[in-house]
Amino acid sequence: MPESKPKQKRGKSILYVKAASMVDMARYAYNFDFSSKSMIADASRGHPRLLVLGESIGDAIMAYYINYDNPRSFIRYTFPSSSGERESAAFADSAEGPGKHSINVLRMSLDAFCEAKNAGRRDAIGIRMGSPEDLAHAAIKRAVKEESFISLYAFEYRGKTVLCGFDLIEELMDEKKTFYYAVLKDKRKAGFAKYSYADNTFEFTDTVEEHSFIYVKIINLAEPFPFFKMPD
Repeated sequence: MPESKPKQKRGKSILYVKAASMVDMARYAYNFDFSSKSMIADASRGHPRLLVLGESIGDAIMAYYINYDNPRSFIRYTFPSSSGERESAAFADSAEGPGKHSINVLRMSLDAFCEAKNAGRRDAIGIRMGSPEDLAHAAIKRAVKEESFISLYAFEYRGKTVLCGFDLIEELMDEKKTFYYAVLKDKRKAGFAKYSYADNTFEFTDTVEEHSFIYVKIINLAEPFPFFKMPD
């Protein structure tokens, strides 16, 4: 009898990108209402991971993850809405808790999906912005139009901190992902950027408390996007 061919996995593949912390993942998932993303606890590949699904790029979907064993049913997230409030994320067995916001954790196996190791290199158009302020301005424009928080990302690359985001300018969007990036002058990390329309500047912050500014989330990554390459 002829040998049977190995079963091929179909559907989307998954591009894993390591996040800097669970707090960064919770910040990304949280939407202030019942539309917050759920997190996924997956141990199917022999290394338990907690992850949250993100943007699609080509046939792959990005999964921001940290290595974590024995997760529980919820993550309680504290949103830093005042100077005395510290942003935090911790596992919990219930969604209840004063002043806390809950994110569901779904236990499931993603073994049916292939790992996308080279996704994005042909499916993303890299666009370098003139300055971080230009990048923040584009993100703010999109956030205002959609009336929601927009997520930017930050990671270290060849000793530099890169700030970036996807599909920030609507007119340039098509079937290929547009990936905008700018190099920061310093390496300070923060969870948010607050933007001032008055002088077209932004600064990093760890709280969201001043209503005269517009804010975007910054998701800190432990590694660059696999498809990212900055010209020398």
